[in-house]
Amino acid sequence: MACGAQWSNAQSPVMASAQFDIGIHGFGLAGVMLARALEREGLSFCWADEALPNAASPMAPGIINPLAGRKIKLSTDFGASHEETLATFRELEELTGQTFWHPTRLIRILESPEQAADLVQRRGETEQWIGQSFGAGAHGELVHDPFGSFETLNAGWLNVPALVEALRQRYHTAEVSVAELTLQAARRVDCRGWRCANDPRWKQLPWKNARGEVIELNLEEALPPALWNGGGWLQPLPNGNWRAGATYAWSQFEAPASLIAQSELVAKLRRWLRASYRILSQEVGVRAVLIDYRPVLGAFADEPDELIFSGLGSHGAIQAPIFSRQLAAHLAHGTPLDRDVAVARFQT
Repeated sequence: MACGAQWSNAQSPVMASAQFDIGIHGFGLAGVMLARALEREGLSFCWADEALPNAASPMAPGIINPLAGRKIKLSTDFGASHEETLATFRELEELTGQTFWHPTRLIRILESPEQAADLVQRRGETEQWIGQSFGAGAHGELVHDPFGSFETLNAGWLNVPALVEALRQRYHTAEVSVAELTLQAARRVDCRGWRCANDPRWKQLPWKNARGEVIELNLEEALPPALWNGGGWLQPLPNGNWRAGATYAWSQFEAPASLIAQSELVAKLRRWLRASYRILSQEVGVRAVLIDYRPVLGAFADEPDELIFSGLGSHGAIQAPIFSRQLAAHLAHGTPLDRDVAVARFQT
């Protein structure tokens, strides 16, 4: 769990007329994971959701890559919490009788001599997450890797849409309208992702939401089944196709998928992939991101019954299990939130 100073908001008494302890507005990944955490804590809840375009969860690749980014650094929350995260996935699979977590070999293709040299210099920080290293050409003629590559351990992907749908079905009797949510719940948590930025309660937060697009492909030559990362990533799907992504843009959040983004994704693949392929489909979603790239949880002191759980960005599969548990404990027991994720860090 994230470390650091902690912040606590006083809990308000439950409204006498409320039928539920908590109302969850938005039932994507953040919402369903919070619902399960509240259930474990013994709190009653209802939820409401609107089918709005460009939500992140329906198209989320759910990739867990411990060593992310061009600098190949350990993800902020993964080092300390990966065992808890994977245990949560196993528990949800047992609960629903479905498989969501797909441990998958991840091959990281080094993009420059400088990147390769930097990785060697920082080997002490990353070696427990690195498996086999490969020289140039080790993966055959379909992979262009002149600077070599390496295997990242403890990687894989979470089938986010399947997980969300399974938990929506589990909690379908708790669904209410948005109007009922306000009337029937003593406290409410806004889990609407990037759309929280349009709400007057949260609009003042330093949002840096990011539009992202992915494409689904059919490869005409056989590539070994792995998560491939060469600046952009390529993900094997259970149906035999592949998903490639992702783009980043900071505007046009309501717009449909674009040919410009498709061209960008194709250019990323061409850097290293030499296989022929057909593009089958394209999806767009908007990641909820804050300026400090940390999630946002909790309530402002002057409105303790109105809370937020958002800002998971592109790391929802890593962060949702950790912080849904933290927020549920806060709601059930008044357990302080870590200050680096509490919404009160932005209160002046």
